[in-house]
Amino acid sequence: MKHSQSSPVFDALLTFLAKPELAQKTLVVAYSGGLDSQVLLHALSMLKSSNKISADIRAIHIHHGLSDNADSWQSFTGEQCAKLDIPYQAIKVDLSVQAGGGIEEKARNARYQAFAENTGVQDIIVTAHHQDDQTETFMLALKRGAGVLGLAAMQTLRDMPGVGLLGRPLLGINREQLQTFAEQHGLEWVEDESNQDTRFDRNFLRQQVLPLLQKRWPSFSASVNKSAALMGQTQQLLEELAQLDLGGTQLHQPIPLETFNQLAEHRQLNALRYRFKQLQLRMPEQKPLLEALQQLRIAAADKNPEIKCADAVLRRYQQKLYITRDYQDIQDWSATIDDLSTLSCNALCIELPDNAGKLALQEVVMNDMIDGENQTQPDVNNQLIVVADSSTITLSCHHQNPVCKPEGRSKSRALKKVLQERSIAPWMRRRLVFIYVDNIFAGVVGHFICEDFTLAANLAHNKRVINIKQE
Repeated sequence: MKHSQSSPVFDALLTFLAKPELAQKTLVVAYSGGLDSQVLLHALSMLKSSNKISADIRAIHIHHGLSDNADSWQSFTGEQCAKLDIPYQAIKVDLSVQAGGGIEEKARNARYQAFAENTGVQDIIVTAHHQDDQTETFMLALKRGAGVLGLAAMQTLRDMPGVGLLGRPLLGINREQLQTFAEQHGLEWVEDESNQDTRFDRNFLRQQVLPLLQKRWPSFSASVNKSAALMGQTQQLLEELAQLDLGGTQLHQPIPLETFNQLAEHRQLNALRYRFKQLQLRMPEQKPLLEALQQLRIAAADKNPEIKCADAVLRRYQQKLYITRDYQDIQDWSATIDDLSTLSCNALCIELPDNAGKLALQEVVMNDMIDGENQTQPDVNNQLIVVADSSTITLSCHHQNPVCKPEGRSKSRALKKVLQERSIAPWMRRRLVFIYVDNIFAGVVGHFICEDFTLAANLAHNKRVINIKQE
């Protein structure tokens, strides 16, 4: 049976997919099997079948394990995709390992993580969020006292750091239009019983508040969506202003306080909120953020204050403001390599704790570095000379302030003084990886090698050259 493809749903999808940045993208439908995602999947399939769109389509179903019906929902979605000849993937997630306060936040985090792990740069994740969802999101943000960013609610298209491109093509379509589409095309769908539980704020709005508002003002949701779109435009202007006020500093660069402190308070707050967003850090409330700025301002000039704010830390060092996540103490970490012969064939990769990166160790043939046309010249700061196979390399985030002589220095000096001279920020000193050879301090990964262990000091000796690099 053929169906007319004159519908607000089809129109919304075609308008969305006409965006030039979506050319050649595979559409990955977030498919729960409920009314909204059922309409989205079937509408895309119909457009594909009628050659209105050329994009490949596949579906991912997330099994949260929260309902006794979760297994049957997975079976239903798999059967639907088989009928439509759409590639299907079901992913079961474990909410117990997810960060977040409530069950809704844990489930959302789990979904995003699953999508991030199962999509690539050639994909765009499309969800079936619609106009009424947008209204609920706006109202919840209003309840929290959110600013412009929160009230901008959901965007039609956004690049989510760590997840990828996320599209919501149905934000202009209301729930009634989706229901009409489903009934016209004879679609079946699953009903999640938790959507009736008004203990959840979103369900309370959906079941009890918004119907009253819609009855009084039928265009309420459409008006809220217009306001959200205007907030989105305002947020873009605020972010452009923040870029100017941050002085062109890049994402992980510090903010010069000499110019930043001259800004009015509201512009300082705007700039910091933008940087928090860039760094994917939880946005702090305004009061603690203001208090943190005040503490940074009044701290004595010879101090390096560190103030925790939400899940981040604001730090002042050498009259610059640094914003980082709240790092764990990793100074107890260490790793030992006692068989260096294994490094001659393959690189050894070591994962550092607290997302501090990775270490890669591999032997470099000395002749390749000093002879021939294709000379290999590793960074001397990531290079270590060790004796034969009998030596042991220990990598550690802890030190006892040994006296050392980095290459190029005329005199030896205590390690703490060397790190200070190199303007390494105090909190980063606690995350450095120190190198020991047979329990003798030999250098700091990414910063320097002690003179006795450099290539220049060992050219006349038959020793192994190990390249150590932090990624």
